[in-house]
Amino acid sequence: MDAVLQIVGSLILLLLLYSLLEMLLPESGLAPFVRLVMGLTLLAAAVTPLSRSGTAGLSELLPALAPAMEATDYAAQGTAIRERLTAGARQEQEEAAASRIAALAAAAEGVERAGARVYLDGDGGLTRVELYLKARDEAACQQAKELVCAFCLLGPEQVECRKWEEYHE
Repeated sequence: MDAVLQIVGSLILLLLLYSLLEMLLPESGLAPFVRLVMGLTLLAAAVTPLSRSGTAGLSELLPALAPAMEATDYAAQGTAIRERLTAGARQEQEEAAASRIAALAAAAEGVERAGARVYLDGDGGLTRVELYLKARDEAACQQAKELVCAFCLLGPEQVECRKWEEYHE
């Protein structure tokens, strides 16, 4: 009975700490991850005494899952997750760069609308830009190209101007 009271007391203390941290946590992009970690800590605190209950370990309580848990290839799962996250981050980087470059090109005099496609190297560096412009004349296109070249530190051969009609978002 004392062990149960000690477990319940520990869980209540953790819940109070969790509530305090929840109130102190600023609303930012990391808040959901901090809440996840706090929730997992609370879950671990609740499950740990059960797995150490003396008579049966976790594998004895769940014998059907024990072989599956041992046979899992964690390295392959980690690699797949890393590749998926890397691809997503690269796509976000490309979209953000294209959006900023399009806004920069649209700032050129005589440019009515602008879109951009960017091409990155393996390290995420900008290698090529395709500008899609709706401009009143060729001089406006050239000005937008020069602006992008100067801002992105690219050579003129790395920035290509195309007609707005070719742009498919």
